[in-house]
Amino acid sequence: MADTKKTKTKATPKNERKSVGNSKSRSSSSSSSSSSSSSSGSISSGKNGKEVQSQANQTQDDKELYSLREAAHEKQLQASGDVSALLARLQVLAQYLKDLSFESPNAPQIFTPQQGQTPQFSLDIRVKADKLASERHEVTIFLKVAMTRGEQACFLAEIIYSGLIAVPAPAPEESLLQALLLIEVPRLLFPYARNILSELTQSSGFPPLVVQPVDFAALYRKQLAEARASASSG
Repeated sequence: MADTKKTKTKATPKNERKSVGNSKSRSSSSSSSSSSSSSSGSISSGKNGKEVQSQANQTQDDKELYSLREAAHEKQLQASGDVSALLARLQVLAQYLKDLSFESPNAPQIFTPQQGQTPQFSLDIRVKADKLASERHEVTIFLKVAMTRGEQACFLAEIIYSGLIAVPAPAPEESLLQALLLIEVPRLLFPYARNILSELTQSSGFPPLVVQPVDFAALYRKQLAEARASASSG
């Protein structure tokens, strides 16, 4: 009778199987975590890239704005230099009082002391330039001042003061010539007109009136705006 050999199979303990299963689970979890970390790093890198690009664009915009400001500043300096050069060539041939008017309709009652009434002043100034010849121009300042106290008019003074100006050849550009005649020349003439007004008010029984310096550049821009508005509406 033949002998039958029995083969013994070695069983794996249950706790070892669980360990293997847990190992696989940990490996899978670790891989998933690694993948998630890698994906998160990619998003962060994208945000940083956008921020860097935004900063680069802002820097470029700042450079362009700075260049525009520099160009505008250089243009202003050039225009100022051109006007200064013209001013050096300018000749004041004569300056004169063309018209003078003074009214004090409520004298002598207006000189009676009145309590609690502070004098009020209104000032109107205009400037005009007329071409007389190829190199000669007349620049005129129109100065009108009114003083009131309460409902009563104290005085009304009007002065027209002019200067005869020569601008030797070569003839400058029209814009520069207008700036010279309507800004720089009035600055030269105005102190004389103001002095006449001060002496006139003092001679008429009022305190000498001293008009503050006038911004003729702003006045020139205002007159230009008014002329353009009048032309467009007409």
